[in-house]
Amino acid sequence: NFDDRYLGAKSSDPTVDNDGNSLIAGSLYFSTTDEIMKVYTGSTWVDAYAAGNTFLAKANNLSDLQNAGTARTNLGVAIGSDVQAHNTVLDNTTATYTTALNTKLGGIATNATNNQNTDSLNEGSTNLYYTNARADARIAAASINNLSDVDTTGISSGQILKYDGTNFTAADDSSVGLVNEQTKTIATTQTITTDSTKYQWLYGPITIASGVVLTVGGNGSLDVVNYNNFISV
Repeated sequence: NFDDRYLGAKSSDPTVDNDGNSLIAGSLYFSTTDEIMKVYTGSTWVDAYAAGNTFLAKANNLSDLQNAGTARTNLGVAIGSDVQAHNTVLDNTTATYTTALNTKLGGIATNATNNQNTDSLNEGSTNLYYTNARADARIAAASINNLSDVDTTGISSGQILKYDGTNFTAADDSSVGLVNEQTKTIATTQTITTDSTKYQWLYGPITIASGVVLTVGGNGSLDVVNYNNFISV
């Protein structure tokens, strides 16, 4: 009868029906403790229905989730771990990223190692590597006239390059004079006439032979260059 099906309001799950008989599957009672209708499955009491506030409303489009972050994790779509958060930079990258670029980047990743240097780069036909041998050969083939501030036009033997305030150009050597280049022994009496417009010197040390007279005249001076020392006479 109905009394055996609906057991009424009770504070706890009953173990027998209202007549003291064994419970039968499908029996109902209202739990005054949980304030919910319960149904007997044949072995245990369970809620007979779910409260409306435990459902997700279709109209809310998942905005009524109790914890959206936990839900994403449970679904395997956690931001930063499983999926990338929206980024306008990535939007632009995606728009311009092509299969050809992907192929190039793939090749770089395949060939790159953490110990590569310029030895692994192929040399071009016009942009050549600078090596010691090539630098030496280039220097050997170069002329001083290749310098931008040097002009050797018309230069002749015995002339020097003199700076004119802008460039180095050919000029007569009017400021120096080598009086005696090799002979370190003066064996004959002689006079050396100096010129104040020239720097004149003897390569020393020199020896004046016995009985020989060396006279230094003129309006200039004469230096004896003795290795690192200068002896004026």
